[in-house]
Amino acid sequence: MRGDLRLLMAIVLIYPLCGIAQGVDGLISRLRAVECYNATVDFEVLMSLQDDVAYSVDLYSTDAGGDTLSPCDYLIRWTVPGAENRGAADGFSAYFDGNLFTFRGERMVERHFSVDPTPFLPSGTTPGAQRRTQFAELLPQFIADEIESMTADPAYRWHFCADTLVEGRRSVALTARLEINGEVSREVLYAFDRETCMPYYIATDNNPGALAEQSIVARYRDAQSPVECKALSDNELAGMYPEVFEKYRDNTFAIVNLPGQPLPRFALPTLTGERYTYLGTSQGFKSPTLVVLFEPESAFARSTIDGVRSAAMQLPYNADILWAAVSNDRDAVDALLPSDGMGETTLVSAKALARDCGTATFPVVIMVGTNGVVADVVVGYNNSLVSDVIQKAATLR
Repeated sequence: MRGDLRLLMAIVLIYPLCGIAQGVDGLISRLRAVECYNATVDFEVLMSLQDDVAYSVDLYSTDAGGDTLSPCDYLIRWTVPGAENRGAADGFSAYFDGNLFTFRGERMVERHFSVDPTPFLPSGTTPGAQRRTQFAELLPQFIADEIESMTADPAYRWHFCADTLVEGRRSVALTARLEINGEVSREVLYAFDRETCMPYYIATDNNPGALAEQSIVARYRDAQSPVECKALSDNELAGMYPEVFEKYRDNTFAIVNLPGQPLPRFALPTLTGERYTYLGTSQGFKSPTLVVLFEPESAFARSTIDGVRSAAMQLPYNADILWAAVSNDRDAVDALLPSDGMGETTLVSAKALARDCGTATFPVVIMVGTNGVVADVVVGYNNSLVSDVIQKAATLR
């Protein structure tokens, strides 16, 4: 196959210029020491039994700060050029702090170690989900893990060269061959820039010579859309992909983990046409505040409003209420809230605020202290709404 031919040609170039295998530990250390990484990879899969596939992959990673689940935090964005009319043409995966998000084909799956650690833990020889994410093996930190594993495995025959040429570029290179029962199962070539030790070319041949042979070639280049070097978070990711989080997020993980965190900043129109702006903890609130995210067309909208008002009247202190409708239908909101009560403000078009708080389930009552920090939340409507709000709002005083 074409991939096999490229790989063999590269190996021919390398071997005459290399001596004994040494310096692998130094390469691994350089790859693991990357604090912030951005690159774009042209990724080709060449198959004997199926059509070839090409991807454009944007890589971003940062140091994971000792996270035992992954060697780095990452955001991996991919597209299939020309596939817009042939199904899933793009997607992304992101991992940080025990949280894994994957979006493809109009479906987002999120996993959280604090909720269910099982997907993050290895099962036999199968690594956790955060380590087998598509294209994660292209990141420098994961390459370091792979090289360390290969060079420690007696089933691999490998060769390291500290100074050679691959595709006409001065390189640090490593080739490896996996043999099982005397048959070659896999051949791989890694080429790294001689100065930076960052990868720029990887060629892999799986099942060489077999009917199901598969060749993979990854060519690295400067990042097409680099990501600013800062820590990933739920809010950062939602800000990058607002439509995805609004349409396809189907759990309430983020909202139930909001207590103890600052209420996100927002600027929303009021029902009277003015604009209400909240600048975050630097501004805070003049009184303890109940932020109510609701859908005016919901059958529970009227009961939610009545229940929150009843709870607020029974609190041992004065609490303000922000009614934040996630709808743009002002008539529907006005029918429910024709006038604001004392300490009440009605806001509309609050989908972005709901997204930033991490919920697609309504109603939600968010209890916020005068310092702008969320004390607790009530998610969904039930017959105990009044008592739930009174109990959880008690900590606001």
